Order: sequence, then C-alpha cells, then structure tokens
Amino acid sequence: MTKVLSAADAKEALRRAAAEVVDWNGGTRIGDAVRALMRTNVVRGAVVVICSDGLDVGEPELLSAEMARLSRLAHRVVWLNPLKEDPAYEPLARGMKAALPHIDVFLSGHNLASLEAIGEAL
Repeated sequence: MTKVLSAADAKEALRRAAAEVVDWNGGTRIGDAVRALMRTNVVRGAVVVICSDGLDVGEPELLSAEMARLSRLAHRVVWLNPLKEDPAYEPLARGMKAALPHIDVFLSGHNLASLEAIGEAL
C-alpha cells in the first residue's frame, strides 16, 4: 500500500487504496487472523494484544474456538477496542461477544492516555 498511498493528493491516494483493497470497509475475519497467529507458535507464554472493534464478518464459532486456544497458551490476552471509549458502549457485536470470555484485559485503546493504561493493567 505504500506506493498506492504515496500520491501527492490525499483524496487520490485514498481512491487508489480503495480500488486496490478488495474488502475495504468489509469488516475483519478475526477468527481467521487468530488461527493464523496460532500457527506461528509464538503465543505460548506471550502477552498478546489485539486491536479491533470486534466487528467480525467471520464465523463467531471459529473466533470463540481460536480465542479459547489463544487464552490457554498465552500468558495474557489484551483486547483494545476504540469503541469502548464511549460510556454507552456495550460489546454486542458478534465478534466481541465470541471473544470476550477469553480476554484477560479489555480496554479502549482510543488515545495515548488509554494506551498508557495498558502498562498499568499488565
């Protein structure tokens, strides 16, 4: 994406990026991403930080199963969801509902101060 985003005009760069990325604004397949991470064998004993709004477009059963595996192997699972900054936020998205039981620390991660809270939480 670096080359695509290097256009001098910001609007043109975003237009090119949207044309280049097939699933732009399509949501995330978080379960597939966690499964791919698990295949790397780097999570055992690690602190894993996931930054996502939880608006998953994949199968919630897959996300739940992969998060359960991740939770068993990792030392801690931290999830940063920028939507959590809103006091009215409730984790109702199916991805968040599937992942939440397997998360050790659930923070907003919406600004620098909230990111500093991660250190305190860990």
